[in-house]
Formats: sequence, C-alpha cells, structure tokens
Amino acid sequence: MVALLTRLFLPMRSHFKSRARLEAENLVLRQEVSLSRKPEARVRLRNFDRLLVGVALPLFPSVLDAVVIVTPGDCDPVA
Repeated sequence: MVALLTRLFLPMRSHFKSRARLEAENLVLRQEVSLSRKPEARVRLRNFDRLLVGVALPLFPSVLDAVVIVTPGDCDPVA
C-alpha cells in the first residue's frame, strides 16, 4: 500500500517544488554525471605529426612567439 501511494504522490511532488530548489537539484545531478564520466584520453602525436611540426617551424618561425610556457610560480596567487 505504501509503495502504491509513493508511486502516486512522487510525480505530483515536483509541481510543488520551488524553481530555485529544482535548479539546485539539477545542478547537483549534473555534477554527479560529470564526475562519473571518464576523462578524455590525451592526444597522441604520431610520427607524421612530428614531421609536420619539424617542417613547419622553420617555414613559420613566428609561431614560436605565440607559445607561452607557464610555470606554477608565474600564476597570480589570488586567482
């Protein structure tokens, strides 16, 4: 009997929830889904990729000006 009443009243319960509560519940559920997914695999460089970079860098040396190497000490401690 309790299971029957639960099945009847659970769908109606969502009509009485506040919008903020529903948004918070959705946020928590999205967080759980994102944590359960596997991280994406790293991109692997193949020999052709390395050859392409080796040929392209001498032809376009200005590309190296766009590369910035960031070390942990370079970051703003407040951020």
